[in-house]
Amino acid sequence: MPRDTHFTWWLVRLVVYLSAIALISGGVKGDAPKPAAARLVGGHNPWSGRLEVYFKRQRAYGTVCDDGWHMNASHVACRMMGYAEAMDFHFGNVFGAGKGTIVLDDVRCTGNETHLFKCQHAKLGVSNCRHSEDIGLTCSQDTIQERMEAQRAAERRQMKVRLVGGSKLQPISEGVVELLYKGKWRTVCGEDWDTLDSRVVCGMVGFKDSMPLREGYQEAGNFQRRKSMRITNVQCTGSEVHIGTCPFDDLANEEDCPSDIVAHARCHRGDFVLDTPYDENGMPVEGTAAEDNEEIVQNEEITSAGAEGNTSADAEVNDAGMNNNTSSTTMPETTTDIDAQEILNDDAGQAKRRKGKSKAARKQATPEVLVIKKPKPTIRLKSGAYYGEGRVEVYVNGLWGTICSEGWDEVSASVACRQLGFGVAEKAVRNSEFGQGVGPIWLWRMRCEGHEKTLLDCDHGYLNGSRCTHAQDASVQCVVPDIDAASKVRIEGGTYEREGRVAVYINGEWGNICGWNWGLLAGKVVCRQLGLGHARYAPESTLSYGSAPKRTFLMMEVKCTGHERTIKECKYTRPSNANTCIRAFRAGVVCVDTLPDVLMDLHVLQSSVRVQDWPDTLLTCAREEGCLSDVPNNWGLRRLLRFTSAIMNRGMEQFRPLLSRYSWKWHLCHRHFHSMEVFSHYDLINQKGERVAQGHKASFCLEDGHCDEGITPQFSCITDQGISVNCIDIYASNIDCQWVDVTGVKTDLYTLRIHINPDNLVAESDYDNNLIECDLYYGRRITIGHCEYVTDRMNG
Repeated sequence: MPRDTHFTWWLVRLVVYLSAIALISGGVKGDAPKPAAARLVGGHNPWSGRLEVYFKRQRAYGTVCDDGWHMNASHVACRMMGYAEAMDFHFGNVFGAGKGTIVLDDVRCTGNETHLFKCQHAKLGVSNCRHSEDIGLTCSQDTIQERMEAQRAAERRQMKVRLVGGSKLQPISEGVVELLYKGKWRTVCGEDWDTLDSRVVCGMVGFKDSMPLREGYQEAGNFQRRKSMRITNVQCTGSEVHIGTCPFDDLANEEDCPSDIVAHARCHRGDFVLDTPYDENGMPVEGTAAEDNEEIVQNEEITSAGAEGNTSADAEVNDAGMNNNTSSTTMPETTTDIDAQEILNDDAGQAKRRKGKSKAARKQATPEVLVIKKPKPTIRLKSGAYYGEGRVEVYVNGLWGTICSEGWDEVSASVACRQLGFGVAEKAVRNSEFGQGVGPIWLWRMRCEGHEKTLLDCDHGYLNGSRCTHAQDASVQCVVPDIDAASKVRIEGGTYEREGRVAVYINGEWGNICGWNWGLLAGKVVCRQLGLGHARYAPESTLSYGSAPKRTFLMMEVKCTGHERTIKECKYTRPSNANTCIRAFRAGVVCVDTLPDVLMDLHVLQSSVRVQDWPDTLLTCAREEGCLSDVPNNWGLRRLLRFTSAIMNRGMEQFRPLLSRYSWKWHLCHRHFHSMEVFSHYDLINQKGERVAQGHKASFCLEDGHCDEGITPQFSCITDQGISVNCIDIYASNIDCQWVDVTGVKTDLYTLRIHINPDNLVAESDYDNNLIECDLYYGRRITIGHCEYVTDRMNG
């Protein structure tokens, strides 16, 4: 072998050998982890055990003596190991005795030290302790890193949103996005900002969805505020309830944003705002004629919101809806007992006849109409006191029903809010906080993702298949646009902030409302407009509140449905002069948080209807109370259409009579008190909408006849009168005046109409479920069907 070749061969071998040595030694060094400064040993989980610290001099772990140990030292030790804080410390060798050196003794910490060795302590490795004195710790389960991330998430979750810009529309629905983040309002880098990010922002300010962003949208420089920009790369999917849950990055300064403009949003205004409603494309809705889903605005000499420059589709729905149902169902003129049941069971035929009758009634009552097409609702809120809150009910298979709150969260609640035309859910409310509903519980185990258009699009258990009760009904509080309603009305002169005279602001002037025909429905609108809850009282005169400023009466003959957004949306007349209304009759209101809600059990009603011929001689007391008609009878018998009334209280407060027991009226013949002279109205309506027979019921014994499981009855006839929450008062069909006197009524098809609390004398959270109508065939036998709450029939 040549010498040069031999040398080269040995050189290669040497390089390979040295590389292998370096690789092995490097690998060993890299694989050997550094010993932790402290550890926990002997516990049942990683965050508890005997405390041991690493003693470098001995290159081994040793224990810590419990002499002088306290919570400050525990926090320092837990933070050394990466835990957020200490939960407890343990004397007496709880986790077993350690071995080796007792490294630390007499430890004194302030709690701010980064590790135990910076605390005061005895000389390392020197102590007067035994291992029976080894200290033990229980640290928090979350780490410092997890705690910091949770705090950061909580900080982001507290972010608020607003839109700013030069828009003349109020509330503003298009503008620059500003986020209240880390104590300051900040703009957002417009790079990669899209409609999904805007959708979350729109939901947080009360609008149901975002609109396509305008190309080259640019606000004035004072709205751009680039120097405040500290947020970028927002990555929302559009299903989030809060923008703080979307991923985004913090900017060091505005120069790091590659976009020339800040982020902006354009929101769908919807129907709740007080200006012109917008369609899905953001275009103003115009009135169009339609065969179905008609709404009527009557041309009367009554000033409404329209005369003040605003329109209210919701108010039109309610007024028209109530007018549509004042007449009875139209049926064929000739019927027999044989086909009566078949006719009443013909749902499609009934709907068609109601529609035809409704149209005919409108043509007679309103020769000049404005027709607006609007789809019928499939979701609604009940019994809420404020805008956008209440028990959620959905329309499925021809019936309104509730949702079980099992699995109900903010995401599912936000789908409901957006479906209603509002923004996201401020709160998902569970367990019938707004009172229990009736009927089927349609939905349960809701699993919405947030992008669904309706609740029925979400995953859920099969319809009406849960074991839930109405005690678990789901409710919601939605974010609604700020329409600045409270600034246009106020109450004055009361002894506390929730009562007083009502003053209203119209056309630049504050004025009074005349108390003539003022009632609880109008008071309900005022309380809601002010954000003060429900109306318990609506006094026509407010002299008891003392002297009042001399102001003009701006509203008289106020007629509200209770669903208007503002008192100006109610129908009213303008006084012709200042003396039109007596100053003593200034309208007032008293607002409260909770009220009862009474309604009739339809199943009990429908199953108890019967006809009875009863001797006139046994009806002396009933005649005295005006429960019999003036139609003469030739046989000494009166024909009575009898039925049982089961009145439920599904509100959040006891239902009590309007008058105190010292004001009740004694009836000598029946030998009982009437706590309310008119508690119910009963009417029989023919196909022309004419009342052919009537009855009424006074409350002589409001009591808790039956209560839900777990509810203790509070009222009885021998003590005090009322109906407790989730209890039922029962007036059986064999009681005097629990009937309609149908003596002399001809065989035909009729509507049986029953109205509970008909004059709204007692305040309730929901007046819409007090009116019931049933289709009834009266002949040799009685056939009844289609008993419904009238508002359910209108809106279904």
